[in-house]
Amino acid sequence: DTSINNLEEDLHAKAEGLATEHLSCLRAADIEFVYDGESFAEFCFFLAMQYMRTPTRKQAFKTNLNDAPFNFEASWGFLRTVLATAHGFQLNRRQDSVRLTFLDSTDAGACFITGDQPVLNTRAVGLPVGRQADQLEFHYPLGPRSAVLIDFEGCGGPSKYLRPAAAEEVATLNSMIVREATGQLYAADASHLE
Repeated sequence: DTSINNLEEDLHAKAEGLATEHLSCLRAADIEFVYDGESFAEFCFFLAMQYMRTPTRKQAFKTNLNDAPFNFEASWGFLRTVLATAHGFQLNRRQDSVRLTFLDSTDAGACFITGDQPVLNTRAVGLPVGRQADQLEFHYPLGPRSAVLIDFEGCGGPSKYLRPAAAEEVATLNSMIVREATGQLYAADASHLE
């Protein structure tokens, strides 16, 4: 019973534990781990788990599978793990085209926020139910002053870009976080949530 109840939590904890080093690298705008096949695979699985293991993704799938001939609620833990594994595998296959764009907020009053959907596809936010995004660009806040955009549109190997993010861009990305959140938002200061 313990194994059955804890299996998914243990799997997620393992993915998060392996990702701590990668997140430290990202906060320093260091992408060396992306060139290592095993490290990149770990990161892709972590990213996919962060994307799939949220109330927002659950509701989207539940809406799209409303006539499924099985108990969705009872199956969701298994489904999201399988989907995250498949999604992580597909991301990992695109290692040569991964592009990481590091954003630094240029305005002292413009800080990145996050929520219970910590990783989101900017190309899917606002799409009608049932319509799939045809492009992928992950937004992942790294702290109040920095975030990373991850896409797979590069060529010739992994690439890195550094650029400032004006207050308008920070506000746009934050509004996406707010739109995708179901109940939890986090900021360095409460005023950034207004």
